[in-house]
Amino acid sequence: MSTTATKIKGLIRESGLTQAKFAESVGLHPVTLSRFLTSDNFSPKALQKIATITGTTLADLLPDDDAVIFPVVTGYLEYNGEIEKIRDLKSLKRFTDKVERQVVLMKTRQAKLPRQSPISLDDIDLDKWENYDASKVEIMSFRHHYDIVRGMIFNIGNMCSGYPFTVNGFKFCNSEAAYIAGLYSHDIPEHRRIQKLLMANEDGYRAKKEFRNKRYEDIARKDWDTFYIEWMKYVVWEKCQTNKDFAALLKKIPDTAMIVENSTGMTSPRAQLWGCFNNSLEELRDAKELIFKTKHPKATDTEINEGRNRWCNFGIWTGRNVMGKIIKMCSVCLKSGMEFPINYTLLRSKHIFICGKEVEYQC
Repeated sequence: MSTTATKIKGLIRESGLTQAKFAESVGLHPVTLSRFLTSDNFSPKALQKIATITGTTLADLLPDDDAVIFPVVTGYLEYNGEIEKIRDLKSLKRFTDKVERQVVLMKTRQAKLPRQSPISLDDIDLDKWENYDASKVEIMSFRHHYDIVRGMIFNIGNMCSGYPFTVNGFKFCNSEAAYIAGLYSHDIPEHRRIQKLLMANEDGYRAKKEFRNKRYEDIARKDWDTFYIEWMKYVVWEKCQTNKDFAALLKKIPDTAMIVENSTGMTSPRAQLWGCFNNSLEELRDAKELIFKTKHPKATDTEINEGRNRWCNFGIWTGRNVMGKIIKMCSVCLKSGMEFPINYTLLRSKHIFICGKEVEYQC
């Protein structure tokens, strides 16, 4: 049986050229051609070049074995508004596998949850890494300021504005800005300047981008990692105490539902500390969204968002979920009239200042 290498060596002899000259004539580096001949493992692109230049066909260069199908596939495929370039059978298989998986997800039904028990403070451990099976545990997740979950705007995240509140008598537009203010909370001019900018900031994303920046590392508090979670708890609880609309929203959270910050796909080192990943659910939502938009081509972004979030009992949420747990703890405390458990002794020991005034705690 003639191999591809044998056939190409025959072409070289027929050309009357040296192997190096033949390689140059077909647009290959001599070392590359030598490697292909030694291994008898040619790339589809190299074979196409040789066939075109020598006036032969690709089939004539394949081994004399009808069972061998050489993976030469080139072109473009479009699916769901995206165009993907196909270079070989391997990339074609990846594409078809993705489409087949999405078709399977399109047919997936919403799992019916078993009977749930109310969640108490004793059930919540901020230090514990979680694996929530969404087909067994009732989960309400949040991600964007425009999220609609169970018919209500679920803009409960740190980045969301719309619920101004006060910390130590000073007004903040979002809890992310107030949280970052703790990072720069010594009673020094530079920290006071940054805190005033944070108080004026109405966009939590912009606050994070501007002030969680390496250029501020030298002036940030060196003990931040020893109290940042307690400070976050304090900030969110103050938001509950000084903004009745935010407190009312958290009171609407069902007793049986665990809250999860959906940080799927985020690249921050602490993405799974504050929240959880659930790639399977996001893939399911993508598939269901495609069906929804096909059936409702004039649907608004709000309707599409609500439709996505309707799918929730699927996949495994993985992460420590500190932010989700803090929100749930606030909900439990607001409903029961309990005091939110915060380590005030630790916070007092850190002497946190807001605009020159040390934070005073009521407990």
